[in-house]
Amino acid sequence: MFLVGFDLARFGFKSKGRSPAPGAAGAMWTALLAAATILGIWTWAVTMAVPGERLAESTIPHMIAARAIAGDGGRQC
Repeated sequence: MFLVGFDLARFGFKSKGRSPAPGAAGAMWTALLAAATILGIWTWAVTMAVPGERLAESTIPHMIAARAIAGDGGRQC
């Protein structure tokens, strides 16, 4: 789901004789890099807070990670 639209984004700019918007490709790469960075930081934080074995045996690892990082309120966000 993360990359939906990135592969077709450049085709939408050339409809009706318009040229691609300046900086559109750079904006897409910046958004992709920002999202990957946020995901990487979250993954690092989770691995520091919760042992991998505990996450692997659970069906709700995101809830375990939220409770370990943000306390009981982390589960309710």
